Amino acid sequence: MAPTARKSLGRAAKAQVEPRDLSVYDFECPATSSGLDDSAEESSFTGRQERDMGNELRNMLAKFQGDIKKLLQAKRRNFKMSISASVKTFQQKIEHVLKIQQEQREELYEEYSQQFATLVQMWNLDVKKVKEQGEKLASLQDLEENHGNVLAGEHSELRKQMAILQTKLMMESQEEKASARKSLLSLLFS
Repeated sequence: MAPTARKSLGRAAKAQVEPRDLSVYDFECPATSSGLDDSAEESSFTGRQERDMGNELRNMLAKFQGDIKKLLQAKRRNFKMSISASVKTFQQKIEHVLKIQQEQREELYEEYSQQFATLVQMWNLDVKKVKEQGEKLASLQDLEENHGNVLAGEHSELRKQMAILQTKLMMESQEEKASARKSLLSLLFS
């Protein structure tokens, strides 16, 4: 509730509590300086005055009671309004905090999603590179095997050629030995 409304309620309550007729509080009694016995007159006057004062006092108490009830009802209304305003403000603050937390969670989720997506892309690229390297390695192994097979084939061919040449050379050398023997024999026996 606004402070001006509280002040106006407080002023209104004070204005209602203050007595409007100050003559009620005038308790002066008439002076009895003559010394005469006015007890009968005074007693009837005092009794009536006491009744009037009692009635006025009851009226004043009734007014005060009504004013106090109104004041208490106003305070109760103000208290209820204050409590409901406080609860509403509290709910708004909680909703605001929850909204901020939700936004922060969404931002974190988005940030981590981006990082995860980037990581997955990098991982996919790495997997692709590994596959390519594996294929190149397999091609190299195939080439190495083919090269080894070619070398083995060439080596065996070379051995065959060498064996053939060796046998040829041996035959030629035996033929030369035989011809040299013949020539020597023919020189010796001729």
